[in-house]
Amino acid sequence: MGEKMSDQIEFLQAKPYHEVIKDVSKFVEKHIDDPRSIDRFFERQDLMKEYQELFEENQDTWRSKSEMNRLFIYLGGVQLVANLLIQLSLFHRPIMITKQYVGGQAVDLPVFPKGVVPMNHKEMDPNGKPKDYSDIHSMKLMKHYYGKMKKSLEELMK
Repeated sequence: MGEKMSDQIEFLQAKPYHEVIKDVSKFVEKHIDDPRSIDRFFERQDLMKEYQELFEENQDTWRSKSEMNRLFIYLGGVQLVANLLIQLSLFHRPIMITKQYVGGQAVDLPVFPKGVVPMNHKEMDPNGKPKDYSDIHSMKLMKHYYGKMKKSLEELMK
């Protein structure tokens, strides 16, 4: 009964943003180095909706004071930001999925401006010859380009 309010409440200290950026960069690098992380993979993810569903299914984890659960939530947030960063780079927007009717059938499709589609939908090379870009891995291509310029992603952020 004699406990003060400050003894019961923990006040969070701000985490230095450069540490958060380093953590986000690590997740981005993992995707860049993963051959499965092609553009189409990120085009089909409504990250905000998935994150909200994860929260709704695991509210006890979010409320837990356990260090492991808090780390789990932090890393999930870092992964969300990393994936959103990749979507912003690839598509210039976070992807939102909506039901569209195609041929009378409801299909989940990402929302883009009318007449604008991601590079992985391109069907011709610059010379007008048929070419399949469906498996393009733009982030890996960018890393290769940056490497040729002898600049790391961190240097470009400065």
